[in-house]
Amino acid sequence: MTSLKSALGRWPNAPLALVCAQIRFDPHADRAPEQVKARIRNATGPDCYPLVNPVRPMSVIIGQALPVPMPAPIGLDLHNEQKTEVIRLQSDSLTFLSAAYRDSALFMGQWRTFIGALCEDRELPVTRLGLRYVDFIIPSNGNTPENYFRGDLGRSPNILGEQSPIAFNLYDYPRPAGGHLRLQYSRGYGPPMLPADLQGSVLLPSRFAMPPADGLSAVLDMDRWQPMNRPLTTVGIVDETDRLRSDMSETFRCILSPLAVREWAAESGGTRA
Repeated sequence: MTSLKSALGRWPNAPLALVCAQIRFDPHADRAPEQVKARIRNATGPDCYPLVNPVRPMSVIIGQALPVPMPAPIGLDLHNEQKTEVIRLQSDSLTFLSAAYRDSALFMGQWRTFIGALCEDRELPVTRLGLRYVDFIIPSNGNTPENYFRGDLGRSPNILGEQSPIAFNLYDYPRPAGGHLRLQYSRGYGPPMLPADLQGSVLLPSRFAMPPADGLSAVLDMDRWQPMNRPLTTVGIVDETDRLRSDMSETFRCILSPLAVREWAAESGGTRA
């Protein structure tokens, strides 16, 4: 595989396209989007996430109808100037998405800052934590996306013939430590795209805009979530999020084929930070 400049993470040819962390909590006036926005601005400085957009619910109208008033905002999106990162604030959740991921230490440091602004040195009644990684699989010449994973991950049933060029697989695994790991794998033609619920959230690295040589690519979407239903401090929330990250990292290493380690990790020895 051709070396990818400015790849996300520490791997020189990392397929990583987006990292997302989310916390869900009981609504309260002190955690309203405008209140949390002000505290995040105070913690990060006004220049870190200067672009603010309202989040509005989607409405679908079928057939003729009278004009419908613009729905009231249900949250706020705080973008950095490059639009490679966004903090989505809603009355019961805070979500951080980054297409400028450098390593886990920096990402978790940012997460700690946002959670500190959300909690304000108090316990927060947390209902759920989640961490999500989206990888764009662009195979090198002579390979297919499935060659980068062990076993039958992403492969169509051979009883029906050769590998289907279009495929979608979804798996949901209960984890021993609690919660679930949802894994989605989609394969198709042309440049890979973010899952539908994440499209338009951030600007992705330009290297993913070009289609692969043979037209085939794939998207690996790994989502690790954990119900909490208990009060947690900032330290407790960050520790629990980092535990999810460790589980995701170990799982990712387990599913990689030797080809993936050779082409993506190369000089880093196969550790995904």
